[in-house]
Amino acid sequence: MYLSIIRKIDIFNILFALFGAMALWIYEGAWLELSVMLTSTLLLLISKYKYNRPIIFFAYFFSTLFFAILFAKTSEEFSVRFSLIPSSIYGLIGITILIGLVAAAARFGTSTLSLVWLTLHLLVFFATLQMSQYTSFFKAFWSSNAQMIAVQEYYPFIVMGMLIGVFLEKFQMELMRDYKNR
Repeated sequence: MYLSIIRKIDIFNILFALFGAMALWIYEGAWLELSVMLTSTLLLLISKYKYNRPIIFFAYFFSTLFFAILFAKTSEEFSVRFSLIPSSIYGLIGITILIGLVAAAARFGTSTLSLVWLTLHLLVFFATLQMSQYTSFFKAFWSSNAQMIAVQEYYPFIVMGMLIGVFLEKFQMELMRDYKNR
């Protein structure tokens, strides 16, 4: 039951990522962001069907890399530096590798990532709706301004999506443990 809902969320994530990638490619020319976004959403879906450590590592690596790029990008544009984000790309990659290794070693699931991605896509969608009164919807979709609005104004919702995802992940683990013990 729960896994089928998460798989459907991953399908929505892929659809949002495809539209976002098209917008990033056409209007922003952000090749790195669109490739990382597509790779991480595809890995999330694959991890639901084939659960192994390398897939978990790469799913966490690419998702964390995208979020680190997004937060670093929005902090640079507002000239506000988050003290927890390293200033070099090598520092970002090092942290994302560490997070991926911890997730793979601890055998984390990817349901939390699925919910965080869905939350981010919805927040960017709502930020785009706010901006679309001034420009076309598709031009504003996943633009730098929409990303800044989504991260700067709505970051509590991203944290909320992460916390709900962690809760549901733990709930799913307990359901499976209870089912095995019967």
